[in-house]
Amino acid sequence: MNTTDPGLVILPTHRIVRSLPALDLALLKERLQDDFAVEKTSLTDAGQAPKLLDVRRQPDHPVLMMVTPEPAAYLLTLQDRARVRQLVPQKSEAWCSLDVAVLHVLILDRLLGLEQEALSQQENLTYTRDEAEALQAAASGEAQLSFILNPTRIEQVTAVAAAGDKMPQKSTYFYPKVLTGLVINDLTSER
Repeated sequence: MNTTDPGLVILPTHRIVRSLPALDLALLKERLQDDFAVEKTSLTDAGQAPKLLDVRRQPDHPVLMMVTPEPAAYLLTLQDRARVRQLVPQKSEAWCSLDVAVLHVLILDRLLGLEQEALSQQENLTYTRDEAEALQAAASGEAQLSFILNPTRIEQVTAVAAAGDKMPQKSTYFYPKVLTGLVINDLTSER
């Protein structure tokens, strides 16, 4: 796949948090302020979320959105990018600057206590590519939280690969998908 192809797009994969028995939303919002600028925002439809995130996106300060059953949406802007690097010093600077790495290291792991094995088995966390589904899950109370992410940029993927790191789980959804069935399957009719 040619990474410079203008038709290549990476779509975001959002996170939906469920069934955390000890989640205290007020305490979480308070603790988020240690690492993030937390701004409550009005969100009338799912189409607004990617636009808000894109407008706020900065190279040195990743931003993501947390949606709660209050209902409310919060823009979370990382204040100090070095914070992620402090917690995972074995990872490259490129990896630590990913929005999804910020979410997993600072919020899912450190604040919510979701360990890698639980994430892999999707015990308390599910994934969706649909902003509306993520927003609805939190707004309806079906989920405790939803996190809406910016899409990972192609340059970020190549920088992480060049640094020798692997991308975090479910951080990239390339579009269009390569049609592997045509490449792998023998289409000749010599049977």
